[in-house]
Amino acid sequence: MPNFSLDKSYYFLTKIIVFFIFYQQVLTVNIGGSFKLYELLLIIMTLLYFFDRKVLDYTSIILLYFFILTPLTGIILYFYESAFYDYYWRFPEAKKWLRFNPVLAPFLIFGYNIINWVGFNCISKSKLVYANKKKIIRIFIFSGSLVCCYALYARFGIYEFGLPDIVPKFLDSRNSNPQTQPRFSGFSSEPGTFVYLIGWMIIYLVFYKNLFQKHVQIALLLLSLYCFIMTMSTAVLGLIFSLGLFFTLCMPRKRIFALLMALTAMSIVTASFRDQLNYRQLKYAFIDKVERFIVGAPHTNGSGAMRYYTSSLGFELFKRYPLLGVGAGNSYFYLWRYEHSTATVPTREHINHSTPPQNSHAKVLSERGIIGYSFLLLFFLVSISKLITSKRDKKIDLESFSIGMVSIGMFAVTLFSIYPIYSFFLWANVALLNNSIFLSKGTSE
Repeated sequence: MPNFSLDKSYYFLTKIIVFFIFYQQVLTVNIGGSFKLYELLLIIMTLLYFFDRKVLDYTSIILLYFFILTPLTGIILYFYESAFYDYYWRFPEAKKWLRFNPVLAPFLIFGYNIINWVGFNCISKSKLVYANKKKIIRIFIFSGSLVCCYALYARFGIYEFGLPDIVPKFLDSRNSNPQTQPRFSGFSSEPGTFVYLIGWMIIYLVFYKNLFQKHVQIALLLLSLYCFIMTMSTAVLGLIFSLGLFFTLCMPRKRIFALLMALTAMSIVTASFRDQLNYRQLKYAFIDKVERFIVGAPHTNGSGAMRYYTSSLGFELFKRYPLLGVGAGNSYFYLWRYEHSTATVPTREHINHSTPPQNSHAKVLSERGIIGYSFLLLFFLVSISKLITSKRDKKIDLESFSIGMVSIGMFAVTLFSIYPIYSFFLWANVALLNNSIFLSKGTSE
């Protein structure tokens, strides 16, 4: 198969993937977790990759170790130890889900890791993706804006006025019901997933000029900012931290712009909250949850406390299997054994068959060990180094450098509250960023 047709295929699939990346729990097949439409497209991309089989650069090699080699070693050790035998005894309800079959699940998750790495590799290397980068970003923002409009309808139409949901039940795998959920979550399983994707929209709309007509771009930015904060997710702080740090260290003259942007967003949010969301709810979302996640709580009342609790259990699991962990995606089969090993007492929320460490850093340590986690850290360090070097050598423009620095910071911080590390929605935009850096160096064949 000629290279140019492969590149066209990568480009075509990339456009469809970024459009459907917001459809996290809609148009899915439930296998205990949700098999998504864009994951089917990644499988097609993986089959095409067998005609190519080229590895890019250090970033791709690092992720090859992270996504494929360390999980493969973990699977071997997992079956050698056979420590999962009593999982069904503890959670008999898990028998009906393929995702939670202790024998088949490791191979299923290994498959996810493979298509993740191939998707990252193919998008990063595509010359057509590089040449049409802004077109792809417009598709991503267009899709995200549609989902944001749905989130507005869900909040005010369905939740406030009892209007019917426009998403058919047989296509809907969301954990939360718009009739009972005031927080914005779009088509995602929870607000914390939705907020990460909106964060990328905001980054693109802030740093890229002329993506759309000026007034349209401002309107889309305000829409995304509003939905971003209305998720009421602690992951909001990841983007705020990254933007603040970047403006402070690299672009001090834009501090006023950042402040005005934040004040505008907060003014819109405050006006819309009125009596629905009061100070106590704001304090819970952005102060109490963060405090319970960082310093812990004596109980598991609330998502922040539960996240701290499961993260602590993840670290206990890591201490038991420090080098290679228990295998990618296998923490579900072990975590319950440590539920009484910390000072936190399970009260309102408890460990169940589908509970992992709700923190990607703890999850990676427990499942891939210090070796796997080292490759994740190395990926961040190499990415930052490549950005700085490329900017210094004038290989990338200021827009790409700014987007890269802010998004890498947001990604690293957000991983404290998002935990499906093998899900491609976390990596799709990072692959687009890597494409800009890699092809700007002129190293592609």
